[in-house]
Amino acid sequence: MRTGFDKMLQPLVQVWCRRCHGPAGLWCADASGVGAWQHHHRKRCRCHPPPTLPEGKELDQLVTRARRSKNDGKQRPVSVSR
Repeated sequence: MRTGFDKMLQPLVQVWCRRCHGPAGLWCADASGVGAWQHHHRKRCRCHPPPTLPEGKELDQLVTRARRSKNDGKQRPVSVSR
């Protein structure tokens, strides 16, 4: 029986803008590791050019670090400023 909890997205990586100090993106993923960047926050960064978001190996390392900290009992995503 599926309860729907396996599709819940966990916020794992939060990127902040160094210029305006607003949120630039939030990486959310489900338990299987499939995720995407979310930029829906009302007070998000609107700087030009926008901060670059981590990709590839760097994103994988941040997600791994966030998952380890979740196991330690912390509930916040890993914060990165750019």
